[in-house]
Amino acid sequence: MTLIYQSYDSSQLLLNEQLLQSLIIFDQENFKWPWTEINWRDFLRTRLDSKIFILVGESNTIYGFNLVELVDNSAYLHKICIDPKLEGKGHGSELINRGLIALRSAKISTLSLEVDTNNQRAIEFYKARGFVQIGKRKRFYSDGSDAFVFELSVTAPV
Repeated sequence: MTLIYQSYDSSQLLLNEQLLQSLIIFDQENFKWPWTEINWRDFLRTRLDSKIFILVGESNTIYGFNLVELVDNSAYLHKICIDPKLEGKGHGSELINRGLIALRSAKISTLSLEVDTNNQRAIEFYKARGFVQIGKRKRFYSDGSDAFVFELSVTAPV
């Protein structure tokens, strides 16, 4: 299977209705806390400095994505999701790396995120990439789960 990585900003994604619908469906089928279509559209319309990196295969099938919001000189990773059949094959790392390259060119200094305190696989994934735990948010998720806050200095090369 041939996979390619594509990069979009919010306005580009809003203009590509077919891709946006595919992304929304992929999120709903594969993410523990998916957004509704309204959530996606509101986010993309109001956060024009956001970047999304999408892993696609034949027939533009989506196999993964990450969504990063740029705010001043920092960035926030809202979502990263890989098709479960492709987990553990380096695609999550590649999505992070491509995001970091874009963030460096935009002169962003830090990337932050939250991760469920029970998601040990994701915690190890972020730690292995240099993210540092800087805090904890109680009852962060809709099911009452807590989240660790992680941050990465973007200035170091990938």
